[in-house]
Amino acid sequence: MRFIRNLIENTTIDSAETFSRAINSITSILANKNVFNNLYEYLSDVNTVITGFDGNQIKEEKLKALLIHNSQNTEWEAYIIEAENHPMFRGNIGFLLPENRESEFTKFISRKNVAFRLFNKDGVNEKFGRSSNLLGRLLLAMGLGLQNDELWLGGKQQYWKGHLKNAHYIPFIVKAIDLLLDADDESYSDILNANLNVAGLESWKEHLVNNPRLFKEYTYYGRIKKDWRGINLYQQEKFNANVNAILIENNRNEVITELLKEGQYKLVNPHIIKCENFYAGDKIELRNKKIILSFGQNKVKIYQLNEESKDGILIAETSFLEGSEVLLESINEHLTHSINFSEA
Repeated sequence: MRFIRNLIENTTIDSAETFSRAINSITSILANKNVFNNLYEYLSDVNTVITGFDGNQIKEEKLKALLIHNSQNTEWEAYIIEAENHPMFRGNIGFLLPENRESEFTKFISRKNVAFRLFNKDGVNEKFGRSSNLLGRLLLAMGLGLQNDELWLGGKQQYWKGHLKNAHYIPFIVKAIDLLLDADDESYSDILNANLNVAGLESWKEHLVNNPRLFKEYTYYGRIKKDWRGINLYQQEKFNANVNAILIENNRNEVITELLKEGQYKLVNPHIIKCENFYAGDKIELRNKKIILSFGQNKVKIYQLNEESKDGILIAETSFLEGSEVLLESINEHLTHSINFSEA
């Protein structure tokens, strides 16, 4: 039965216990003769209790049965089945169902049509996903924030399949879909891009929304994580050394870029990524003949070089958050103070 497939597809069954619960539930369902006499009446009955599967998916199956069984519109069934059979959705279409349910059949059809263009069997359609992560960036611009200190906005199908079941993501995905209800295919990208222009975004969101190349050229996985180091964009899927992470929550990348442009400094540990003007690593070091600048999360350590120490002597630690000009002034002040102190 289709609804049993939907329950299995959208329930995590990864142990002997969850497997046993699922089998017992299916056995109980099939033992009820009403399942075969009138499936939709059985599912939509408030007294029908189904256990052993994901609770949200059970609610969705009962709602779809209610729409089909109680509606005078006989087309609900055909379109619901069509949506369920999408190779990525596989029965999970709760995000497409309108708020007013039965009275908004047309809206359901429109949402389904848009979703079929945005998603394919591999996740987000290439045009809106891997090439620029347009959809993921739009969700950020619309207000999507971190969930348990992280987000996944990469191109893998398993992430987006999970997002379509996740109450944290669903409102923003639906909002994006609704932007396109009356649009033709050719205008999708233009409409989505136009809605990226949002003022007042947090720094980390602004970096991601305004730099599509970060997703195209640096990371396929789009893993964003906050920890004691700050908010970083990771290159790899699994948590690993921060050498593969870009700090995106402040202006560190911009300050380093400005210092390098002036030609007075060179990178000591050149973790420059393919995407120009972004630098991967827990710490980024610049140096010239006189000093080494070691950039951390929001401060920079200044080491003065001399003949006695190739690694330099720490003379100060200061913030870089006010920009490169202020930082350079601070560096010169500390150098002058250090020279005067050593001469005295």
